[in-house]
Amino acid sequence: MSAPEAELKTIMSKMEWNYVRKEWSRRTRSKGITGTYSDIFAALKDLIQVIRLVIQCYEKHSKVYKRLGPKAKHGGLKQFLTEVIEFKTFLEDSFFYHLRKLLPQRIPNEILTIIWEFSQSGQKRFDFGFYSKNHLDQVCETIQRKKFLVLTKTLTINLINSIMMSKMDSRGLTIETLMQYFVKDAAAFKDLNEVDFEKADFSNFSKIPYIPYKKPAKQITAYLSSASGRKPPSPVKIREHDYALSQYMM
Repeated sequence: MSAPEAELKTIMSKMEWNYVRKEWSRRTRSKGITGTYSDIFAALKDLIQVIRLVIQCYEKHSKVYKRLGPKAKHGGLKQFLTEVIEFKTFLEDSFFYHLRKLLPQRIPNEILTIIWEFSQSGQKRFDFGFYSKNHLDQVCETIQRKKFLVLTKTLTINLINSIMMSKMDSRGLTIETLMQYFVKDAAAFKDLNEVDFEKADFSNFSKIPYIPYKKPAKQITAYLSSASGRKPPSPVKIREHDYALSQYMM
């Protein structure tokens, strides 16, 4: 069995993270990306896998455990894993509900599960659209879906970095804060599914503050474009206790 660090490194190599700006800019700003619930469901599966691997790494990285362990605020990473699994199950039930409408009513659950898994295996995956009924509400729901997709992927990469690179923040927002936003938005999506709602209430969703990207100072930019700035950097000596960094660079 591969070490959890090695598995995290493999997952990270497959992601489209912009390390310069610390955001999912290329994927999320593409005109072809709508942030559907099938996209969110796939991102949740990745997040759950990463959380479990990070928990396995606790013994080797005590500082991570201290910040996100069971004694941390709101129960730490293990409690957050429970929240993510519950929301994934909620989405899965929504998919099953809408998929069953398209199939014979007496079809066994085992067959329905096989059809569901197959419907999520191709490039164009089955999706049920919206919880909201009103068109304007659907526009708001689309925005919240895109935001939640970015939030889920940001949590995934930052949890990987907590082990591989000893970094746990995203442009000024701590990972603990992102976890709180996730739980709040997951609850808000569940509220949208209430059948008694004639008009969706989007005030329950988190309002993540916009943190502008800081451009480098003109002096730094001028230096980087000069002959001195173009020289290759000197090799960095890795300290013996920088275990996570040395494993990442191997």
